[in-house]
Amino acid sequence: MRNRLTQNILYLAGLAVYSIILFLIMTFYRLPADKVIGATLDNLTHGRLLLEVRKIAPTLLGGYKIEGISYGILLRDTIAKDSLKSLTIRPDYQRLLIGYLPVKIEGIMPRGEFYGKTGISIRNGLKNTYFNIKLNDMFLEDLKVIRASSDRDIRGKLNGELKINGNLTDPSSIDGDGHFFVEKGSTGTSLNLPGMESVPFNNIKLAFSIANGVMSIKTGEMEGPMFSGALSGEIRLKKKFGRSLLNLTARMRPGPLLEKNQLLGQFLEKIREGKGPVIIKIEGTLDRPSISWGKPH
Repeated sequence: MRNRLTQNILYLAGLAVYSIILFLIMTFYRLPADKVIGATLDNLTHGRLLLEVRKIAPTLLGGYKIEGISYGILLRDTIAKDSLKSLTIRPDYQRLLIGYLPVKIEGIMPRGEFYGKTGISIRNGLKNTYFNIKLNDMFLEDLKVIRASSDRDIRGKLNGELKINGNLTDPSSIDGDGHFFVEKGSTGTSLNLPGMESVPFNNIKLAFSIANGVMSIKTGEMEGPMFSGALSGEIRLKKKFGRSLLNLTARMRPGPLLEKNQLLGQFLEKIREGKGPVIIKIEGTLDRPSISWGKPH
C-alpha cells in the first residue's frame, strides 16, 4: 500500500514539474506556436492532421488559449479543412488527483461552441480513457470534415452531448451514451431517384447507448416535409471507425412534399404495403453503407 502511494506521489510530482516547465517556456520564451504545434502533430499523425494557429497565450491556473486555428484532416485522397475562432485548454485538477492526465476544453466555432473533458489514466494509458463533449448551436455545413467523410452535403443546427469511456485502442470495450438534436436542415443522398438528391427535415432526434463497443439506438426520430419516421438498430464499432458495421432499419412515412413528385410517389406506393410505412434497411459499413427497400430481413 505504501509503495503504491509513493508511486502515485512520484507520478503527480513528475507531472507537476513537466507542467510548470512547459508553462514557463511558453509564457516567457513565446515559442512560435504555429510551427511548434503544427510540426508536432504533423509528425505524430504522419501528415494526416495539419494544424496552424495564429496566437497562443497562457491563462490563469495553468491553461492556454489558442486563437485563429486552421486545421485539415486527410480523408482518402483529399484534405478537409476547417477552422476554430479559439480553443481554450485547462487542466482538470479534480481528475488529476485520482490518477488521470485530464484537461478541460472550450472551443468557439465560426458558429456555435463546444465544451469537453478528456483524460488518460496515468497508469493504464489509453486502456482507461474518458471523453465527454457538449455541442451548442453548431452548424453542420460549417464542418467540411463531415461532408468529406460522408461524401454528402449535410446541413442543420446541432445540439447534443456525448460521453464515452473505456479502452480507445479496443472499441469492444467502450461504454457510454449520447443524445443529439438537429433542426432545420437537409442531407444529401446517394439514391439515384429524381427528387431525392437531398432530403430536407424539420428536426432529427437521436439518443443512443454504447455497451461493449455496440451502439444501440434508443430514440431515432425525424420530422420533415418529404419524410417522417423512426430509426432503430445498432452499430458495431470497429478500430477503423469507417469500417463500423451497420444494422439499422428506418420506417418512414412519406410527407406532402412527395405529392409533387409523381414518379417517386408511384415508386413508393409500389414498395409499401397498404398505408404502412416505407421500410428502409441500412447495412454495410459507415464509409460504404448499403440501402435496400422493403421489409427488414
